[in-house]
Amino acid sequence: MNIYSVKILFRYETEESDRAIYEERVCLFRAESFEQARQMAESTALSQEFEYYNVYARNVKFRYYCIAEDYLLFDALEFENGTEVFSTHFEMKNPHDDPVEKRYQRCSVEDMYIIRNSEYNGLWIDYEPEND
Repeated sequence: MNIYSVKILFRYETEESDRAIYEERVCLFRAESFEQARQMAESTALSQEFEYYNVYARNVKFRYYCIAEDYLLFDALEFENGTEVFSTHFEMKNPHDDPVEKRYQRCSVEDMYIIRNSEYNGLWIDYEPEND
């Protein structure tokens, strides 16, 4: 049985917001083929969907979006330090753009409030964010 790495994208759908926040996960699966690994990844992702209320008392849906990429890692669990786990290739349309800034723009702490689970914060925030 081989070990596959599968990149799964999830999307946060927040009530009364048009913002698009995604989570990208790379998960490992033992499978006989790419197809089986992808099926296992999709099944796992669908089982991890849930809903909750954010700190603004808005419903947030955490939903499976798609399988973005997959990669055969190795056929045994043994590996050496530095073993490649995943690689991808991408093109920058403007060669002067900073690829880290353009491709890997992260959410700030403030950006994350819209998906913050109120249950884990123990409070509701009484104001709405400006860009919501």
